[in-house]
Amino acid sequence: MEVPLGFEFILYKYGPSSFELSEELTSFCADSFLDLEVRSPKYGPSYINGDMSDYIVSRFPKTLDRYQKEINFVADQLGTKHVPELERLATALYVRSKYEEVTSVKKRVAKIRELKPHVSEDDAATAVNEVENMLSEYSKL
Repeated sequence: MEVPLGFEFILYKYGPSSFELSEELTSFCADSFLDLEVRSPKYGPSYINGDMSDYIVSRFPKTLDRYQKEINFVADQLGTKHVPELERLATALYVRSKYEEVTSVKKRVAKIRELKPHVSEDDAATAVNEVENMLSEYSKL
């Protein structure tokens, strides 16, 4: 959604990952801006607002207002997805952004399969199409 996060991402075990972002989230937990909640033992914890999260909201209202549409869109689109779906979608978006020369669905599917051989061709194609649909829907907002 073109929100400047300021973190570098690499392709990792479950999709794109940023070690810097991971460190920042750990720091936010230590400062009680975020907390962890286990919603399902199958998938591990989720981040939730911590006791000090109101401080962030009060300290950065302009930034939050500026990106509220993007935050809401991503939460609405991805909030109910499970880990395997998120891995495929994140990898499809990664391929789209990091391999700009790979433009066709067929070539993106092949690249996803090269990077993540355990992802089936059908699942990769579904992810590529879903990412394109999300980006198209977002552009209409």
